Amino acid sequence: MHPVWRQPNVVLPKPSLFASHAGPTAQCHSSNDFHPLPVWRISLSHCFLRIHRRQASGDDDISRTILYLPTGSILDNNFTEYDARVIEALRDFSNATIVTVHYRLGNGFSYPTPVHDVLAAYDYVQSELAEQSDKTAPISRRGRKQRSISKIGVCGQLLGGSLAAMLALTESKMGENQIAAAAVHNPIVDWVFPELEASSRVLEPTNEAGELIEDEPPSAAPGHGIKRRRPRRPKKNPPSWTQHGANSTVPTSALLRARTALFASPAAYFSPFASPTLFLRSPGADPPPPSDPGPLPAGPPPARRKVHRVFPPSASTLRLPHMLVSLSDASPLRDQGAEFARLLRRSVERDVRRGRSGYAVVDAPDDDVGGEEARVEGAAREAEERIRVWVREGSGVWGEEGGAWRADVREVGEWFGDVLG
Repeated sequence: MHPVWRQPNVVLPKPSLFASHAGPTAQCHSSNDFHPLPVWRISLSHCFLRIHRRQASGDDDISRTILYLPTGSILDNNFTEYDARVIEALRDFSNATIVTVHYRLGNGFSYPTPVHDVLAAYDYVQSELAEQSDKTAPISRRGRKQRSISKIGVCGQLLGGSLAAMLALTESKMGENQIAAAAVHNPIVDWVFPELEASSRVLEPTNEAGELIEDEPPSAAPGHGIKRRRPRRPKKNPPSWTQHGANSTVPTSALLRARTALFASPAAYFSPFASPTLFLRSPGADPPPPSDPGPLPAGPPPARRKVHRVFPPSASTLRLPHMLVSLSDASPLRDQGAEFARLLRRSVERDVRRGRSGYAVVDAPDDDVGGEEARVEGAAREAEERIRVWVREGSGVWGEEGGAWRADVREVGEWFGDVLG
């Protein structure tokens, strides 16, 4: 099992997360149908939280809490204004309290610092939820408090989506407050980018419609007929990393430079806490050597197979939460997001077929053949319901000025409302 990247001796603050005495620090600036509400700020030992209250909620109303992890800066692109629009829309559409975790990354901070900050913030929110639940828990006939388990949501895109996916996969434990729903948009879930494969790939010529251009048939030699050419098999589309590498919002060149800036060494982004896909499969490559490795072996690096991993581990209490993976069809990150969702569904299907608790129960007949078919079909349905995938037109991120993202965030907010209750 991978080591837990929690920073030791994190001192949690005294002010309550949900009580009004934490003190408002600002107001949301609204437009259109949104309404300004106070924003509370609470400082942890190294990072801070901003609390965006749900509308018409009391001081002790702790239902529907969603952690929002900011988009982060991909070098020249700073998405602070984008995040402000998304947080406000998500709060109103989900009718939830949004807790924004301002983790440290960039400006001298590198991984695993943001992982430490996000886990510390989650621990704090979880402890506050437990304390509030204890205050409001009904008393049983035996005089014991009947504490309820709080379901927490998490949301983010790009860098925030990476951290949200990490939190969803590691903090969805049964029997305690847990991450029950996670929505991520164009998340960076695998920093082991295919740049070497992309740079060496020879693309077939295509026309303006993206169709392959067939070679002209050879001329017939005198006295010979023209041999009929075998029809070509349809070619797969080039990988999104290559096809959309010049994305105007997040080009692959910016992602590569960000990786160099945000990780102290290549080995750091081979950790599953930084690249959550690696919880579900092996990286398929070795970490690059350090900047001054000395003499290198001749020839290309050895090929590595991408091997599936059993996650969650069989002996753990982790269960994959409900997840919504939103992807832009013109993003270079589209393929890795689609693979992440596919691996998540595979994991859910495996656990459902094995009858692990925490998932839907599949009714199956007693006979071997019919029972197995019913279990397979039921597991596939549960996987599709629990792990949802959207592919939207465009290449942008949520929060762009004048973009169509608001309709997507509305659906995300309504989805959170259905899952969190």
